[in-house]
Amino acid sequence: MHAKVFDTIIRTTFEASALNALTGIVTLMTLRLVDSLVDRIVSSRWLAMILGDDHAGATHQLDDVNEMVAPSAVHSTEGVSN
Repeated sequence: MHAKVFDTIIRTTFEASALNALTGIVTLMTLRLVDSLVDRIVSSRWLAMILGDDHAGATHQLDDVNEMVAPSAVHSTEGVSN
């Protein structure tokens, strides 16, 4: 009888430990995935353009786009009254 109870306690403890380990592994993998995604978003050029970060050259790219879209509007002050 005592062996059966002891066996049940060991098996239950092992199953709980295995479940905790599996949960820990899944949690760790999820956190690593989220961290990777955040790193990609933070280092992306789109975020740099939105934030106006000049280190990624986003400001210069935006100036180039403005020049292509409306070159006269970027540099010309004709027709502007004070």
